[in-house]
Amino acid sequence: MDMPEFVFETEVGTQTAVVDGLVGKPYPDDLDNEDLEFVVGRLTKREGMDETLARRILPEYKRYMKLRKISREVLSPSVPVDEFWHAHVLYTEQYAEFCQRNFGKFIHHRPFDHSPVPIDGVVIGERTRQLIEEHFPEHDAGIWQQTAMCSSYSTDG
Repeated sequence: MDMPEFVFETEVGTQTAVVDGLVGKPYPDDLDNEDLEFVVGRLTKREGMDETLARRILPEYKRYMKLRKISREVLSPSVPVDEFWHAHVLYTEQYAEFCQRNFGKFIHHRPFDHSPVPIDGVVIGERTRQLIEEHFPEHDAGIWQQTAMCSSYSTDG
């Protein structure tokens, strides 16, 4: 099955990413049922984040992970969503179980400067925002203003 491509220029050449490479709909509800209060607690008690902000980020983190679950595109979270993801990954056992339950595999966090191929984070971030807006119109736009310089991937695609 051919999928449309999204081509963009970088300082080192042209990259191509699959557009609308969604692998499943409707969106997985199982992520809505994930109890991630321990991550909110980590952010507020250990990292000093305002609790209201941590609670605003939580549903956006779940939206990002839902998008990651159904999309074959390279995705990049916003800075606040990435902060939430960092806190989640610190709980390695719970994060690994979360990934297995929801993806059937481990979802890695990769900074763009550690990517095997050059990545234009601005373009990937903009595309991720477009997908969030398209698929989750109820999203909190304030959480998606600035792109983090990382992506999610699994070892099997």
